[in-house]
Amino acid sequence: MNSTPLRDLSVRRTAEASVLNGAVLTGAPLTAHEAAILASSSNVPSWDPSLVGDAETVGELFHVDPARSNILRSLDIHPNSVVLEVGAGAGALSRYLAESVSILDTLEPRLALASTAAVRLAGFKNARVFAGDLSDVPPVPAYDLIVAVDQLRVAAGAADLWLAQAAALLSPGGSIVIAETNRLGAKFLVGSPDDGSNIVFDSIEGYPRGSSDRAHSRSELTDLVIGAGLEPHVLVALPDHRIARVVADPSRLSGEHARLLSDLAFTPSPDYGAQRPKLADESRVWEQLVEEGLGGELANSFVILAAANASQQLWSPDNLAIYFSWQRAAEFTSQTIVHRSGEKVIFTRHYPRADPSTALSVHDSSYEFVVGSTLASVIAGAPDDRVAAWLAGWRELLIDFSAKGHLWLDLHPGNLIIGPDGALVPIDLEFETVSHDVDFAIRRGLITISRLLALTTHPSLWPDGVRSVRDIGTHLGKLMGYSSETGWFNATIIDEAEFQRTVAGSRGSGRPRSAWIDELTAVADTPLRNLPLGDRVFENVEMTVSERDSAYARLGVFDARIRELESEVQALSIELTERTTKIRVLEVAFEERDFKIRELEHDLVISRSTLSRHIASLEIRSQLERGSSSELEKALRNEIHDAHLAAVKLRSSRTFQLATRLQAAVAVALPIGSIRRRLAVRLARAVQNIARKTRRT
Repeated sequence: MNSTPLRDLSVRRTAEASVLNGAVLTGAPLTAHEAAILASSSNVPSWDPSLVGDAETVGELFHVDPARSNILRSLDIHPNSVVLEVGAGAGALSRYLAESVSILDTLEPRLALASTAAVRLAGFKNARVFAGDLSDVPPVPAYDLIVAVDQLRVAAGAADLWLAQAAALLSPGGSIVIAETNRLGAKFLVGSPDDGSNIVFDSIEGYPRGSSDRAHSRSELTDLVIGAGLEPHVLVALPDHRIARVVADPSRLSGEHARLLSDLAFTPSPDYGAQRPKLADESRVWEQLVEEGLGGELANSFVILAAANASQQLWSPDNLAIYFSWQRAAEFTSQTIVHRSGEKVIFTRHYPRADPSTALSVHDSSYEFVVGSTLASVIAGAPDDRVAAWLAGWRELLIDFSAKGHLWLDLHPGNLIIGPDGALVPIDLEFETVSHDVDFAIRRGLITISRLLALTTHPSLWPDGVRSVRDIGTHLGKLMGYSSETGWFNATIIDEAEFQRTVAGSRGSGRPRSAWIDELTAVADTPLRNLPLGDRVFENVEMTVSERDSAYARLGVFDARIRELESEVQALSIELTERTTKIRVLEVAFEERDFKIRELEHDLVISRSTLSRHIASLEIRSQLERGSSSELEKALRNEIHDAHLAAVKLRSSRTFQLATRLQAAVAVALPIGSIRRRLAVRLARAVQNIARKTRRT
């Protein structure tokens, strides 16, 4: 079958999604950053964590984390199935289904999200995205599987009608996978705000304020399924169904195996709204609930397989649980099936994309469930000499494995079971290395177990002076011969940062090594009192009241001081006003001075222009007068020259020579001053004049 009744409808199609009557066309459910991340999702397979490194918030991680599909990976979905997904969101589960089944119809009422999901499924000819809701689907039994995540909560008071309508769409032997939050889940018992109302204890109190977005309990969900004519098979999802690490069948976990529900749980679970108040440790509470057989009722989420009959086995009857690695690069990502084999419980682990040729490698493996307590769970509170003996046994185990050519970096007290005979039995080993030594495996194990112990033990169980995660590590290191003065803890943090970068892979892309070191250092320096088993909100009430009263007393002193300061401020304000007035007067004076300067500058410009014109006129006159003077000088020089020539001629004439002799004779004959001398001189001058005139003519 290449079509479905939904595909046969004549509907309007956008570039990405087909638009049905139930489509919501308005609104922008995605932020700009979310849209930017998802724009490249069409080339990213469902198992690929490469987009996770770009996620900055829990909401963004919700769209791109491969763990979103873990609830479906844990099921045996037949590849020839015809599947309807209702409420696809941005397509986090849709991508996995498109890769896994024959035909996929995806419904999402919000057009913006439906379009994003369609981009994510681009290239899959077997998948088609519709913007609409369940009421748009023709009532024909055409689907082998219907996937409905959070849809009963969305349906609010009409959940029974919704389920009846969905059941009518199932082909013979078909099933509905229902994933929902448990309103009585352990996280809500310890104070996590309700996912919908964001109010602490709202769900476990039965929504006393009223709510159109109500979660359901297990009994409420199973009643709804039975009311729709289907048979429920209830699984639990841990820490929840949205980003699941574990999917388990609590009905098949009993006796000594029941503790797997708490051993495998990854807690505390995430808060999707406001941060929870620090009331109780979810991990310890969940452990107690599991021990009392309440894990199947009070898990945070349920995955219910609802079918009209048992013809389609989505969950193998031998499976007890399936769990997945957490926040790793693709080559280190694993899936582990916990199943029964006769009387034994076996863990079978598979790495779909492992690269065994690398220095740090992982391998498919299988091991049997071991009865007993982990070494980590008994260290706190035990005498130092007993702890030292256990740690020495751990060291010998590492040395023995290393001598045989195998060294695992996760062979630490958290992965060691104390068997009935007291022997240490390794479990859950993954990371085998050929580039590290036993010393690093021990040091890494010490800082790993220090984080684990800090989260699972009360601060009062540690010796005086042990107040942080680092202190636990250095205390245990001292029992193994590591002196804190050598700086081994900080050196190990640097090595661990490189390990985390390798295992995180694309999840840590863009993060420098220094960022990993800073993060690990911050964890190491976290005070134990700030961790889940440290100080609680209610334990500090009396201290808070005392601090409040002391604060009120200090406030009285502060009030008096404030009044003094207010008086000083008032005086300063008056002084400021006076100074402001003076400054204004000066500003006016400066403005007048600036005006006069501008006038003077204007007059100076005019004077300079007039003087320039006068100077230019004088220069012209001077040039003209220099020309006239030159011509006059030339005429005078010519006249002098002519007179000189005439004088020369005169002196050479006979008459002038005769007059000269006569003048000389007279000067001898006639004494100077006599009348005769004067007459003679006059006569001589007359003769000379006559001679000149004669010469000229």
